[in-house]
Amino acid sequence: MLKKIDSIIEWIANWILVITGIAVCILIFSGAVLRYVFHTDFYGSEELILVAAFWLYFVGSAMAAKHETQIKAEMLDMFVKNKRVLGIASIIKNIINLIMSAVATVWSVQYVMWNITMNVKSNVFRFPVVYAVLPIAISFFLWTIYCIRDFINAIRKAQNNMDEMGEEVE
Repeated sequence: MLKKIDSIIEWIANWILVITGIAVCILIFSGAVLRYVFHTDFYGSEELILVAAFWLYFVGSAMAAKHETQIKAEMLDMFVKNKRVLGIASIIKNIINLIMSAVATVWSVQYVMWNITMNVKSNVFRFPVVYAVLPIAISFFLWTIYCIRDFINAIRKAQNNMDEMGEEVE
């Protein structure tokens, strides 16, 4: 059941990424054509680009967390060869990631709720700003789920390494 939900989320995310990626390109291109060819301006294009870019960036970051392709700066395994130490370090790293993503999720949900409560509108087109900030909360929520997954996997991997080390000693 979870795999089915996960595949549906990924399917939706992929479509959001394609649509918003195309939208950002079209909006930037049309703004440039209007400005430099027709010597006019596309007022409010920044608002539209911002909404599309937020969806593109934050849904993309959630998918990077899902596939563990986000930018990392891990160098510990270059200097430490002890699997037990690396396992403990991985668990600690994943605990920190989980705490940080949970806090960011709470803050982003509060920010979305504030936008809904205050009925914040964009300057030019007057659409609710919640459409632009909603992907932040969605992204951090998904990040938290994937951090839980990574934490569980780190514990399992550390346990397997401990079991392998125990077999080597015997």
